[in-house]
Formats: sequence, C-alpha cells, structure tokens
Amino acid sequence: MKLLILGLLFGQIVNGQTGQGYIDYEKAKMIFPQYAAGQREVGERTKQLNDTLASLAYDIKKYFDGDYPQTLMSDSSFKRKLEDKVNEFQKKIGDFQDYAKREIERTRENTEINLKLVIMKELKQFSYDNHLVCAPDKKSILYCDDCKDFTEAFIQYYKRKRR
Repeated sequence: MKLLILGLLFGQIVNGQTGQGYIDYEKAKMIFPQYAAGQREVGERTKQLNDTLASLAYDIKKYFDGDYPQTLMSDSSFKRKLEDKVNEFQKKIGDFQDYAKREIERTRENTEINLKLVIMKELKQFSYDNHLVCAPDKKSILYCDDCKDFTEAFIQYYKRKRR
C-alpha cells in the first residue's frame, strides 16, 4: 500500500502538481454507497449466524428438556452419557462460534477491501482533476511540506460527481 501511495505521489509531483495533502479516510468512506452496503451485508451475515446459533441452542434445550425417571438420573452410566452429550454440545457450540467469528471478519475484510478500491479510484481522479497530490490518510505521508486536509473538498467533489 505504501508503494502505491509513493507511486501516486511521485507520479503527480513529476507532472508538476503542487497541492499536497490528505483526506480523512474514515470520514470520507461514510458517504460512499458501498460503505452502507457493506455495513448491511455484515449485519445480515451476523444475523444469519446468530439465527443458526439460536437454532442450535434450541436443539440442545429440546434434548435436555426431556423428563427422565429418577432411577435413570441416579444411574452412573446414564450420568456419564449425559456428561458426554453435554461436552459434545459444548464443543459443537464452541466450534460454531469460532466459525462465525471468522466468517464475520472475512465479510468485513472483503467489504473494506472493495470500498478501499473504489475510494482510491475516486481519490486518484480527484487528485488528477484538481492538480493535487493527495493521500488516503495522513499516516500514509512520509514527507509533506504544507500539507492540507482535502477531506471536505473530496466529499463535495464526490457528491457533485454522483448527481
């Protein structure tokens, strides 16, 4: 990513562009429809996984809600089978929770990657159209003399472009 930024900055400096600055990526990304779509996708996937977990919990509850005769409850082999079943259900729930965390994180990462690609394309066009050298955030800049925050200008540019 740093090489891309340096290439973007160096290429524009060579072409005689002198305005230098950055945008606040976190603020700018909120205006893009891809951001809202990504948030919705993560929320929907989270809801699906929570529903699956609730269904799994319901199946476990249904299993243990059975009425067992008192004589069976005191039987050591029955207790051992019941403990094994509890351990099996605990492992099943734990494995599913681990899977769900990975799945949600994967969905977040994919939506963030897609959003970054869109924003970088727009930022490159914004920089070109306005004869600027502009990085996606202040941390990306290694050296900048008289750096400016172009966040508001970028947001207005994108809004005008979308009309």
